[in-house]
Amino acid sequence: MLLVLGTAACGTIARQTVTAGEIAASPYTGVLDHYRFPSGDEGPFLVWFGRWAAERRALGLDGVSGLALSGGGANGAFGAGVLVGWSEHGDRPRFDIVTGVSTGALAAPLAFAGPAWDGRLAEAYQNDGLRALTSGRLAVLTGPSLYPAGPLKRLVDQYVTDDLLAAVAVEHRRGRRLIVATTNLDTRSAVIWDLGAIAADAGEPQTRDRSRALFKQVLVAAASIPGIFPPVLISADPQGRVSEMHVDGGVTAPFFLVPETLSFWRPDAPMRPAGLYLIINGQTGAEYSMTSGTSMAIIERTLDTLGRAEARKQLRFVAAFAARNGSPVSYAAIPDGVDADPLMFNSANTRRLFALGRDRAVSGQAFAEPGVLEWLREETPQAAGPRR
Repeated sequence: MLLVLGTAACGTIARQTVTAGEIAASPYTGVLDHYRFPSGDEGPFLVWFGRWAAERRALGLDGVSGLALSGGGANGAFGAGVLVGWSEHGDRPRFDIVTGVSTGALAAPLAFAGPAWDGRLAEAYQNDGLRALTSGRLAVLTGPSLYPAGPLKRLVDQYVTDDLLAAVAVEHRRGRRLIVATTNLDTRSAVIWDLGAIAADAGEPQTRDRSRALFKQVLVAAASIPGIFPPVLISADPQGRVSEMHVDGGVTAPFFLVPETLSFWRPDAPMRPAGLYLIINGQTGAEYSMTSGTSMAIIERTLDTLGRAEARKQLRFVAAFAARNGSPVSYAAIPDGVDADPLMFNSANTRRLFALGRDRAVSGQAFAEPGVLEWLREETPQAAGPRR
């Protein structure tokens, strides 16, 4: 991180200056807004949610089960293993909504498409080519990141194929939703993207190319850890002038199921929560190991501590929401004490974490860690919030 900060001035991304007023007035902004809403703005979310609720009522659906996949870089192999092992165990639900942040966003389309895609999910996180993600450190001399964007883009191109987009679109039309988060650095806020809606438009001749490109662009942005990978400029403007700078959604939250503005929200049927699951591609506990006195060790330990604290905070939020709505909630996380480095993309490491997640799910132990969650439930007041 010190290297990135110290050499950040060496590389830049060229951008034209655009005011907030120009962006708001641009017809191209509306094209993007059709597929997304700011996490911190209740109004656009309720519009999106109202359309989804009406669709589910028309389809006769009742109750929403949800799966959230967290960030964690190379540790995403653990979550992929949990999903594959869960399928093998025979009781993996067909979730009504799947959400993803960072590496969780990359896995989310395959998880959403269902167990038939487990083979591709397993391959993606055990691929020898993952090592390329953290090669080419000289990129920091020409761009604003330690590593170049090319390998990440190629990974997304490899696994986000037309057949996957078609499968996502089919499930979207069945009343399910696939959403991921990015962080808009220009507005300093999280943005929630409806990838299912984008995939559905990718099947229409008039919007096919634009929607396919946007789907991939959002995934790359969602996994672009600031300073590690370059930000992504997203625009519907053919000239690229009215663009937004997006990075990893994990900047604002490690995972999500409910937008931040709706902390005391209590949805009615058919939108009532009916089983919430979290896969945390990291660790949540406070555990002792001596920190060495080097600057890099101190920075690394600080960032790891911050990540664990944020995960516990978000767990508390989800637990409170679930308790308020009478929904069961479970989570899986990498056990404390396991060596888990989010930037170690070599195949030996990712295969080890994949096997760990898979074995725990096959044995029924992946979601059998109630300690932290029980503590959260005990601390969470059962106050009734406003119904919507």
